[in-house]
Amino acid sequence: MRRVRTDDPDRLAYKAGGGCASLFGLPFFCMGLLFAVMGTMGQMKSKGGVPVTGVAAIFPVVFGSVFALIGAAFLFGRSGLVFDRTRRTITRWYGLLFPMWSKEHEWQRFTQVSITRETRRSKNNTYTVYPVRLTGSGGDLNIEETQNEHQSRQMAEEIAKFMDLGLVDSSGGATVRREAGTLDESLRDRLRRTGQEVDINAPPDGMRATFAASGNAVSFHIPPAPLSPAAFVPVGCAVIFALFVGFAFFWPMVSQKNMPAEARLVFGIFLGVFFIGLPLVSSLAMVLSQLKRRSDVEADPYGLRVTTHGLLSSKKAEIPAAELEELRIEEDKGRYRLAAISDKQDIHFAEGLPRSELEWIRAVLLKAIAA
Repeated sequence: MRRVRTDDPDRLAYKAGGGCASLFGLPFFCMGLLFAVMGTMGQMKSKGGVPVTGVAAIFPVVFGSVFALIGAAFLFGRSGLVFDRTRRTITRWYGLLFPMWSKEHEWQRFTQVSITRETRRSKNNTYTVYPVRLTGSGGDLNIEETQNEHQSRQMAEEIAKFMDLGLVDSSGGATVRREAGTLDESLRDRLRRTGQEVDINAPPDGMRATFAASGNAVSFHIPPAPLSPAAFVPVGCAVIFALFVGFAFFWPMVSQKNMPAEARLVFGIFLGVFFIGLPLVSSLAMVLSQLKRRSDVEADPYGLRVTTHGLLSSKKAEIPAAELEELRIEEDKGRYRLAAISDKQDIHFAEGLPRSELEWIRAVLLKAIAA
């Protein structure tokens, strides 16, 4: 859902529908409507050219009407959510271009906003979503679930601030609770306000990362993460695809004696480059990029900076200390990593290191930022 601008500061509104969904529904609506109209007017003909009339015309009318309704749902379907601070209500509505059906929920029922990470499985796909919910007495109210963690967290914080509620974030594995009125508070200010001390023990044995300190600034060099077996799956798929193209199309084409040599050369180059060479090179580049991917992490009272070095280029990301809201350890696909979170961006780094090493690195970074 996207936020809708309103002139009333006591109303927060979201709306879903339109956009790409409308483009998807347009051909269904047009073709279904065409079938229904032609069936009704007797314009449909059988294979022998005989007009389809009477009972036989019912099928194209029903078939076209069903397709038209499906297309109309995508083309004109809209839904939304309105938070009204004056009336103390939350209204969810559905309709075609404008609200046609709605249901109100009492504001005082809900005591907090939550964001979680959940896995969805279908017959052919498995993916991760980040649902945003209002929780309280009488059950939960599902707000939105997207596959974009940052987008879901932004919405959760926006609603929590508007309703003056706390936020419970378990999208990273561990549960983080933030009280109402402190959602924009930086991690540095929270540590200073609560007087929480960051204890740094001796570094764990066998550390893979290298550490350096100078005054209040610290830095880490994070080596590439070990490759998992899943990293070679694209290479295997590319090899199988290249062999299939080579034996099914490339070799029969270039060995075709009845075709001019120039044509065989053109088709051979085209198939060899785009259907054999390009998939193989791309998949190998992905593996090499992971082998070479390393990062440099710097932290001081001014903020956190992470520079990621890839196969051919480097990317630098920075979060000022006044904007850094969380620095936590997350688990993703069986591996641990550090996540630095702000309202503007999330930075993930140090993937593949043992949890004990990540805990030590996190403590050192926190100490430097809160100094």
